[in-house]
Amino acid sequence: NLSDIAAMGAEPGYAVVNIGIPEKWTVENIEEIYRGMTESMSLSGCVIIGGDCVKSKAKGFISITVTGSAEKNRLAKRSEAKPGDSVFVTGSLGGSRAGFEILSKNRDQTDYKKSVNKFLKPLPRIKEAGELVKNFNVRCMIDISDGLSSEISHICTQSGTGAEIRGESVPVHPEAIIFAEKNGYDPLTYALASGEEYELLFTASPENSEKLIKSDFAGDVCPVTKIGFITDKKGIFVRIKDNKVPIAERGWNHFS
Repeated sequence: NLSDIAAMGAEPGYAVVNIGIPEKWTVENIEEIYRGMTESMSLSGCVIIGGDCVKSKAKGFISITVTGSAEKNRLAKRSEAKPGDSVFVTGSLGGSRAGFEILSKNRDQTDYKKSVNKFLKPLPRIKEAGELVKNFNVRCMIDISDGLSSEISHICTQSGTGAEIRGESVPVHPEAIIFAEKNGYDPLTYALASGEEYELLFTASPENSEKLIKSDFAGDVCPVTKIGFITDKKGIFVRIKDNKVPIAERGWNHFS
């Protein structure tokens, strides 16, 4: 929820939590859940102001709604990518997927501590998104919750454009490279389909791209990598050396 707010260049306000409690949950379980939510939201200034608690006869469930606000002329949308814009991503990709697979398969975490932590304790880029919108006029942005290959498709579909991604420029998490190679995956393909990253994927005009690349923001505040550009012809491709191949949309599908 907080990452969705960030991806629009907005600031979170308050949260409403609806929770269904099964009989097997203890008071301590519920207190721990709320403690975790409160700690996470407090990092961004978000406050839980209420909600609803009900008994669940089956499994437990939690539904959270977060509100946010932004200046109208600084709102980032998925539909504002323009041909010639550069495509950027914050941070590195693949770590969260590696962390999930390590945990779900109960594997040794020794060489993957950062990846496990990235999956368990994601940090939404709220402050960074605000600076991108305010200082670099970013107007097209989305968070990577379902995978870069899926998110760039959302941007291009809603903007009526295409995109070309340079494979060698995509920042793959070091631990994801190790995990992918050990398990027979291509690291780039692995990273492109990695969800739960909560990094920002955004576009910027040529002049703002140049300004961003030369800024202290890209060097010290937040890792930012230019990975491609927006095209006027529909279709999304990844260029690997001299080969250009279509990107398969392999991100998480909530309704599959």
